[in-house]
Amino acid sequence: VASGDEAMPRVREQIANGAHPNLRVLRKGLRESGKGFASEIVAAPTRKIVYEFHQTRGRAGKRFCIVDAVDDCNRTAANVLLKILEEPPDHSHFILISHSPGLLLPTIRSRCQAHMLRILSDQQVAEVLANQHIFGAEASKNDIAAALKLAGGRPRRAFEALKLADNKHLKKLEDWLREPAAAPIETALDIAEGLGGIKNAAAMKFAREMVRDWIYNETRAAAYAKPLQHKRLASANQLWDKANALFFQTDTYNLDAGQTLISLFDAIRKHACETQTIDNLE
Repeated sequence: VASGDEAMPRVREQIANGAHPNLRVLRKGLRESGKGFASEIVAAPTRKIVYEFHQTRGRAGKRFCIVDAVDDCNRTAANVLLKILEEPPDHSHFILISHSPGLLLPTIRSRCQAHMLRILSDQQVAEVLANQHIFGAEASKNDIAAALKLAGGRPRRAFEALKLADNKHLKKLEDWLREPAAAPIETALDIAEGLGGIKNAAAMKFAREMVRDWIYNETRAAAYAKPLQHKRLASANQLWDKANALFFQTDTYNLDAGQTLISLFDAIRKHACETQTIDNLE
């Protein structure tokens, strides 16, 4: 990013303040009301950055755009981004951060060089939170411990978990996922209803990630079990495909997110009951 006779301390200062002309960051912006952040990256700011990258550079040197995270792009924004990835301007680089690369558009994945990053330890995530002054009077030790558990080594998830620490429906979901086969059906209905609606978009998105994490861990447990649990693994894989298909349809056709959760909860409960039966028989 540095170029010419610009001193590195000055360059760092510009980057830290988001003022360097050769660096842009695309992430979720503020809501139109000015209160809180939007639940996704939309097309307008994406088009603005694409337009800027097709103009003459403000300073000599390479240009960079960091998309944090590309998972947050809605369908339209992702397609806008895809166009510049197909034919990037000279001396321009796009760094796409993804927490779920398997869910990205195949056309986007095919145009990227993948670099896998290791999951951080709970201690490292706690240090990130501390450096960002997240440990305030409003964040109790119990909230922090719960956030670290839900984060799974991902600082961003820890931030989100702390912000949503008071959401009782997410806590109910966490409890329900511990024993979905034994939990009452009414509990699942209450969770889905409580997370529905536009006002709960952030909590709903976090709930979806919790469900994906559960399915991932269930699939991993079946794959690494000795002896290998073939039927459990096949069922978990089908559950993963079903979850992604349901979420895609919900986002694409603006379906009822609460009803989507109910359908998925039914599938998870069925999987848990059937795999328990398989284990008992084996």
